[in-house]
Amino acid sequence: MRTHQVLLVAVLAVAIVPAVASGDEIVSYTVGTGMVGGLTEGVPGAPVSLDFTAHPQINPPAQLVQITFAFQSSGIAFDQLKIQLDAGPDIYSFDSLNGQQVAHFFTNPDQLWKDELSDGVLNCHVWVEGVTLGVPDEFMFSASGSFLVPEPATLGLLGIGGLTLLMRRRKR
Repeated sequence: MRTHQVLLVAVLAVAIVPAVASGDEIVSYTVGTGMVGGLTEGVPGAPVSLDFTAHPQINPPAQLVQITFAFQSSGIAFDQLKIQLDAGPDIYSFDSLNGQQVAHFFTNPDQLWKDELSDGVLNCHVWVEGVTLGVPDEFMFSASGSFLVPEPATLGLLGIGGLTLLMRRRKR
Protein backbone atom coordinates (compact mmCIF):
# COMPACT_ATOMS: atom_id res chain seq x y z
CA MET A 1 0.00 0.00 0.00
CA ARG A 2 1.22 3.45 -0.83
CA THR A 3 1.37 6.28 1.68
CA HIS A 4 -1.67 8.10 0.27
CA GLN A 5 -3.72 4.85 0.42
CA VAL A 6 -2.76 4.35 4.07
CA LEU A 7 -3.68 7.95 4.75
CA LEU A 8 -7.06 7.49 3.00
CA VAL A 9 -7.81 4.35 5.04
CA ALA A 10 -6.82 6.14 8.26
CA VAL A 11 -9.05 9.12 7.46
CA LEU A 12 -11.97 6.83 6.64
CA ALA A 13 -11.44 4.87 9.86
CA VAL A 14 -11.30 8.02 11.98
CA ALA A 15 -14.43 9.42 10.32
CA ILE A 16 -16.51 6.24 10.13
CA VAL A 17 -15.71 4.21 13.26
CA PRO A 18 -17.16 6.79 15.70
CA ALA A 19 -20.23 7.12 13.46
CA VAL A 20 -20.76 3.36 13.54
CA ALA A 21 -20.27 3.24 17.29
CA SER A 22 -22.95 5.85 17.79
CA GLY A 23 -24.82 5.02 14.60
CA ASP A 24 -28.27 5.19 16.17
CA GLU A 25 -30.59 8.10 16.63
CA ILE A 26 -33.41 8.67 19.07
CA VAL A 27 -36.86 9.11 17.59
CA SER A 28 -39.78 10.32 19.72
CA TYR A 29 -43.42 9.81 18.87
CA THR A 30 -46.63 10.64 20.74
CA VAL A 31 -49.87 8.66 20.59
CA GLY A 32 -53.09 8.91 22.61
CA THR A 33 -56.48 7.36 23.13
CA GLY A 34 -58.61 10.47 22.94
CA MET A 35 -61.48 10.49 25.43
CA VAL A 36 -62.72 6.90 25.93
CA GLY A 37 -65.05 5.17 28.39
CA GLY A 38 -64.58 2.13 30.54
CA LEU A 39 -62.48 3.47 33.41
CA THR A 40 -63.01 1.46 36.59
CA GLU A 41 -62.12 1.68 40.22
CA GLY A 42 -60.03 -1.41 40.81
CA VAL A 43 -58.90 -4.42 38.78
CA PRO A 44 -59.13 -5.37 35.91
CA GLY A 45 -59.26 -1.78 34.65
CA ALA A 46 -59.76 -0.43 31.18
CA PRO A 47 -57.63 -1.83 28.33
CA VAL A 48 -55.35 0.65 26.57
CA SER A 49 -53.37 0.05 23.38
CA LEU A 50 -51.06 2.71 21.93
CA ASP A 51 -49.30 1.92 18.64
CA PHE A 52 -45.99 3.73 18.13
CA THR A 53 -45.24 1.87 14.88
CA ALA A 54 -47.30 4.42 12.96
CA HIS A 55 -44.02 6.38 12.92
CA PRO A 56 -42.07 5.14 9.87
CA GLN A 57 -38.78 4.71 11.79
CA ILE A 58 -40.16 2.75 14.77
CA ASN A 59 -40.16 -0.91 13.84
CA PRO A 60 -39.90 -4.08 15.93
CA PRO A 61 -37.73 -4.88 17.69
CA ALA A 62 -38.04 -1.40 19.17
CA GLN A 63 -35.59 -0.22 21.83
CA LEU A 64 -37.35 2.03 24.33
CA VAL A 65 -35.13 4.77 25.79
CA GLN A 66 -37.69 6.82 27.73
CA ILE A 67 -41.43 7.20 28.03
CA THR A 68 -43.70 9.96 29.26
CA PHE A 69 -47.40 9.49 29.81
CA ALA A 70 -50.35 11.65 30.80
CA PHE A 71 -53.71 10.55 32.18
CA GLN A 72 -56.82 12.72 32.53
CA SER A 73 -60.09 11.56 34.08
CA SER A 74 -63.44 13.10 33.30
CA GLY A 75 -65.66 14.24 36.16
CA ILE A 76 -64.09 12.26 39.00
CA ALA A 77 -61.52 12.82 41.70
CA PHE A 78 -59.14 10.00 42.66
CA ASP A 79 -56.00 9.37 44.71
CA GLN A 80 -54.00 6.99 42.52
CA LEU A 81 -53.73 5.71 38.98
CA LYS A 82 -52.72 2.07 38.55
CA ILE A 83 -51.16 0.62 35.41
CA GLN A 84 -50.54 -3.05 34.68
CA LEU A 85 -48.57 -3.77 31.52
CA ASP A 86 -49.59 -6.83 29.52
CA ALA A 87 -45.94 -7.96 29.57
CA GLY A 88 -46.01 -8.84 33.27
CA PRO A 89 -47.82 -8.97 36.59
CA ASP A 90 -46.30 -5.84 38.16
CA ILE A 91 -48.68 -3.00 39.01
CA TYR A 92 -47.36 0.56 38.85
CA SER A 93 -48.93 3.20 41.13
CA PHE A 94 -48.92 6.94 40.49
CA ASP A 95 -50.34 9.61 42.79
CA SER A 96 -52.84 12.05 41.33
CA LEU A 97 -51.55 15.58 40.76
CA ASN A 98 -54.81 17.39 41.43
CA GLY A 99 -57.37 14.62 41.88
CA GLN A 100 -57.94 14.24 38.13
CA GLN A 101 -54.58 14.05 36.37
CA VAL A 102 -51.37 12.05 36.42
CA ALA A 103 -48.21 12.71 34.43
CA HIS A 104 -45.03 10.69 34.71
CA PHE A 105 -41.66 10.62 32.94
CA PHE A 106 -39.44 7.51 32.94
CA THR A 107 -35.92 8.57 31.93
CA ASN A 108 -34.69 5.00 32.23
CA PRO A 109 -37.67 2.63 32.09
CA ASP A 110 -37.29 -0.76 33.76
CA GLN A 111 -37.05 -3.95 31.73
CA LEU A 112 -40.79 -4.67 31.89
CA TRP A 113 -41.58 -1.38 30.09
CA LYS A 114 -38.86 -2.15 27.53
CA ASP A 115 -40.25 -5.66 27.00
CA GLU A 116 -43.81 -4.34 26.64
CA LEU A 117 -42.77 -1.84 23.99
CA SER A 118 -40.33 -4.09 22.09
CA ASP A 119 -42.98 -4.57 19.39
CA GLY A 120 -43.65 -0.82 19.29
CA VAL A 121 -47.08 -1.17 20.93
CA LEU A 122 -48.02 -0.33 24.54
CA ASN A 123 -50.74 -2.68 25.81
CA CYS A 124 -51.87 -2.23 29.38
CA HIS A 125 -54.83 -1.89 31.74
CA VAL A 126 -55.46 1.29 33.74
CA TRP A 127 -57.70 1.93 36.73
CA VAL A 128 -58.05 4.41 39.55
CA GLU A 129 -58.20 3.92 43.31
CA GLY A 130 -59.43 6.18 46.06
CA VAL A 131 -62.29 7.77 44.13
CA THR A 132 -63.59 10.66 46.25
CA LEU A 133 -65.99 12.28 43.79
CA GLY A 134 -68.05 10.91 40.92
CA VAL A 135 -68.21 7.55 39.16
CA PRO A 136 -65.25 6.47 36.98
CA ASP A 137 -66.08 6.35 33.28
CA GLU A 138 -64.26 8.44 30.69
CA PHE A 139 -60.53 9.08 30.52
CA MET A 140 -57.74 10.10 28.18
CA PHE A 141 -54.34 8.39 28.13
CA SER A 142 -51.46 9.53 25.96
CA ALA A 143 -47.79 8.63 25.85
CA SER A 144 -44.66 9.88 24.18
CA GLY A 145 -42.03 7.22 23.65
CA SER A 146 -38.44 7.73 22.61
CA PHE A 147 -36.85 4.82 20.77
CA LEU A 148 -33.32 4.08 19.60
CA VAL A 149 -33.40 3.41 15.84
CA PRO A 150 -30.57 2.50 13.45
CA GLU A 151 -29.27 5.46 11.51
CA PRO A 152 -29.03 4.35 7.84
CA ALA A 153 -26.62 7.07 6.72
CA THR A 154 -23.80 5.47 8.73
CA LEU A 155 -24.18 2.19 6.87
CA GLY A 156 -24.25 4.13 3.60
CA LEU A 157 -20.96 5.85 4.45
CA LEU A 158 -19.35 2.50 5.20
CA GLY A 159 -20.53 1.10 1.88
CA ILE A 160 -19.31 4.12 -0.11
CA GLY A 161 -15.91 4.03 1.60
CA GLY A 162 -15.50 0.32 0.90
CA LEU A 163 -16.54 0.69 -2.74
CA THR A 164 -14.14 3.60 -3.20
CA LEU A 165 -11.24 1.52 -1.93
CA LEU A 166 -12.20 -1.42 -4.17
CA MET A 167 -12.52 0.79 -7.26
CA ARG A 168 -9.13 2.43 -6.62
CA ARG A 169 -7.53 -0.96 -6.21
CA ARG A 170 -9.04 -2.37 -9.43
CA LYS A 171 -7.93 0.64 -11.50
CA ARG A 172 -4.30 -0.10 -10.69
